[in-house]
Amino acid sequence: MSPGWFWKVVSYKVAFKHIYSLNTYPLLFLFNKLILDYIIHYFGLMVRLIVSLYILFLIFLVPLWVRGTYIWVHIAETTKVEDYKLYLKKASELWIKVIRVPVDWYALEPEKGMYAKKYIDEIKQRVAYAQKLGQKVIIMISQSPEWASWKTWENAPAYPPRPKYYKDFANAISYLYENLLNSGDAYDINSNTILAWEIWNEPNVLEFWRPDSSIPRVWTEVLIPLDAAQEYANMLAVTYKILKSKHEDMIILWGSLASADVDYLNELYKYWWWSVPFDHLSIHPYAWPDNSNSETNSNYGRAQFPDQCNEDDPLTPPWCFEEWIRNVRNFLDSKWDKDVEIRLTEFWTSSDDERGGAGSEEMQKEHMKIAINILRKWSRNQDIMKIPVAIVYRLKDENDDFFWLYNSDLTIKPVGLYLRSQLDEYWKIKYSSAPYISKDLKVKLDKLVSRFVAKLDKRYSDSQQKVKVLGKVIEKLKFLKNKSVKFKRAIEYVIEELERRKNFYVNSRF
Repeated sequence: MSPGWFWKVVSYKVAFKHIYSLNTYPLLFLFNKLILDYIIHYFGLMVRLIVSLYILFLIFLVPLWVRGTYIWVHIAETTKVEDYKLYLKKASELWIKVIRVPVDWYALEPEKGMYAKKYIDEIKQRVAYAQKLGQKVIIMISQSPEWASWKTWENAPAYPPRPKYYKDFANAISYLYENLLNSGDAYDINSNTILAWEIWNEPNVLEFWRPDSSIPRVWTEVLIPLDAAQEYANMLAVTYKILKSKHEDMIILWGSLASADVDYLNELYKYWWWSVPFDHLSIHPYAWPDNSNSETNSNYGRAQFPDQCNEDDPLTPPWCFEEWIRNVRNFLDSKWDKDVEIRLTEFWTSSDDERGGAGSEEMQKEHMKIAINILRKWSRNQDIMKIPVAIVYRLKDENDDFFWLYNSDLTIKPVGLYLRSQLDEYWKIKYSSAPYISKDLKVKLDKLVSRFVAKLDKRYSDSQQKVKVLGKVIEKLKFLKNKSVKFKRAIEYVIEELERRKNFYVNSRF
């Protein structure tokens, strides 16, 4: 077999394996049979260029969530379905493609065994409309109904269910799952639209999981005592077993922990031993106020930046973004759960000037820039960190919460504009009309073209032959450009560079 044919076969197999190992991602439809046919029929320099181009496109043009962590948003509960649909549209305008949807158990099953059909229909409408916009959802369910709660009063949802009702909680989730995916109704929700089910919200804080004692854990202001972790451990074990027995394909997220609470995780593992009842972990790594150097620190009392962790303050750990998320990863690895992903199902900083806020909308944007840079750094090595999801809390400021992307009147905040610019770059939704390509991709494409031309010069001494080969390559790239809307501008850039080299050979005397 000649070297050319050998390279052809190897290139095809490598490309084919790489393509179909990622076949769940929507942009990869560009690798259709027609393109692969061209790869297999044009070997030598042409194959090297085309295969190399598409590997680069995979690396640089697919969205952030293919390369590593993808950033989405939490849309809070609202009583009006039409308001929720408006929020979904606003999220779509920011190129946000995954939504965290909260569901309240007390509204789903207000009386034991009696499910609220109207509430289920509202959830269906929200999920179906998200699907219509090309969005996917993570459903988080929590909040005990009064009949199942430890407390039978107005704050019952803040308390966990009594152990005898753990099965009812699991059955309620199963009932909702089956109703959402009822192929016989008008909503036609696809199972792929629901990415995961998150079991409870922040069971390690007093606000959402009040144990018998209301006294917080030592050296914390809000975290529950560690001996109360057994309650959540038992509930999750029962829930996971029932759900998996009925719906094997359900992805179950556990934890949903406020902060990167490694001590709480350690307590849960003590009760589970080796039988861990979950698929992946979710955490909420919010920032604690910076209490260091009150006289000289201009950021005193405001939220620590994502790359900051003042461990001199005993209240700060585990409320640190970068450092303590690493600690969570190290903890999971130490428990032989290296394949477990960490999903940040809530994170961010308020824009207000109160204690723990960023201080202003512009400073809130700076927090986002740092967080995205950290996530990008981690996304380059997903085999280690395994953080595919980072969900912003939340879409719109409400009441006294100033956490997110839009003001309460739905005017966009600086952080929303920044996030849109970042997602716009990674999704390349408008790539065909974009006046530029990213600097990183341009550098890679320039190197690729230069290597191609160098090999062309080495193989052929006759300028006329070089022009002929370049003409064929440009013709095929033009064909691919017309078939590839998302990659159009990058292919045009390569064509321009090759045309320039071709004109050089045409005008060359040698």
